[in-house]
Amino acid sequence: MADKFMLQTHLNNLATRLSQDRVKHARSYLKSIFDEAIDQQFLVSDPAWKLKVPNHLRPKNKQVLTWEQMREALAKASTRGRVLPMLDMTGALRPSELFALRWPSFDNRNTLSITETVYKGQIRPFG
Repeated sequence: MADKFMLQTHLNNLATRLSQDRVKHARSYLKSIFDEAIDQQFLVSDPAWKLKVPNHLRPKNKQVLTWEQMREALAKASTRGRVLPMLDMTGALRPSELFALRWPSFDNRNTLSITETVYKGQIRPFG
């Protein structure tokens, strides 16, 4: 059975290899899993209740592409490989609209028609 010491050791080991966001997510998931185990009456006490975020976390990777690097990457991509990143970078579409796009959504005059969206993995016939 998992105890607090074992779980804290696991988080500390993750902190040596993963970014701080991944470690914090792991802690959150562990707490949620054991909360649910208590709710379902599989456990009487929560070993994850007092888990602490490890002190020495790896910093976030905040590296971003420069505009020139972005232009260079897009220039090397095929038309098909360039469409979604360019649409995503404009900020004009919601993710549900972006993921429902198909080639018939585009015409030969560089016009885009949003006629479908994606919701919970299902394509819906409205935009």
